[in-house]
Amino acid sequence: LLEAFDRYHPDKISKTAAKNFKDIIGAWKKTDALVAERSYSTQAAGISYTDTEILEVSANGKFKRVKVHSHYSGNCSQVDGSTEYGTLQAKNNKLVFQVQSGSELITDNCSPSLNRTIKRKPHTEIFTWSIRSNINNPGAQMLCLNKQDGTAVCLDRQ
Repeated sequence: LLEAFDRYHPDKISKTAAKNFKDIIGAWKKTDALVAERSYSTQAAGISYTDTEILEVSANGKFKRVKVHSHYSGNCSQVDGSTEYGTLQAKNNKLVFQVQSGSELITDNCSPSLNRTIKRKPHTEIFTWSIRSNINNPGAQMLCLNKQDGTAVCLDRQ
């Protein structure tokens, strides 16, 4: 995904290169949402959701990552959330997240059997990364993390 962006925006290549660890210190956030349509009776109709991810990186190499996804359909709602804590290293164009602890929570008011809280096990996640300009907000920075499956997530500097 980052390569495709660079191909279509060659004038921004110098601004999309991976930087060093000090460039990612601070808070980063991504928020997305879809609002349900209103029916002729003004009642919400269809599916809606909110999706938020926050990454806080400290100068001492520690991080906190919070993800929350809320999904609404009719009278049903489901919330999935996770929190992870650990250490972070920048190695060339890779960010290495050593997740040391955390938890995951799922609540579903229509299927209570899905409700659970799970303790996160220590694991490692590695992403190709870059810091780039936000094309929708000139002057703002985004931290983009490419996953090995070809997908990416970009978070705005807060």
